[in-house]
Amino acid sequence: MCKSRRKSKNKKRKAARLETWRLPFNLRHMASIWDLANPQLRDVTVYEPGKPIEETARELGTEADAIIKLASNENPLGPSPKAIEAMRAALSNAHLYPDGTGFYLRKAVAAKLGLAPENVISRQWLK
Repeated sequence: MCKSRRKSKNKKRKAARLETWRLPFNLRHMASIWDLANPQLRDVTVYEPGKPIEETARELGTEADAIIKLASNENPLGPSPKAIEAMRAALSNAHLYPDGTGFYLRKAVAAKLGLAPENVISRQWLK
């Protein structure tokens, strides 16, 4: 190996060592992100999504329209027209943060349950 090539290789190694020393000590020898994760997360099973209707239809040799999927919390009737109307009405304010105190929500819940609004717990009070 020629001298200039060796120098270049040594420079790269030295730069890599310097980069390593800039990391916090516990990250220098980290094998994977799982080393930092809560140990209980390692035992969580991976979510297996349900099979799409089209795939089931292909396997059964039928049309997708002939299959009604009741798994995965899917509704064969689609969303309620009232839900669609509420979503469309909410779209114009979707870029805004909601009221963190839940004033109107607590007021509605209180009215429904016959309570004073101050008796309906807010998430902020639970802190």
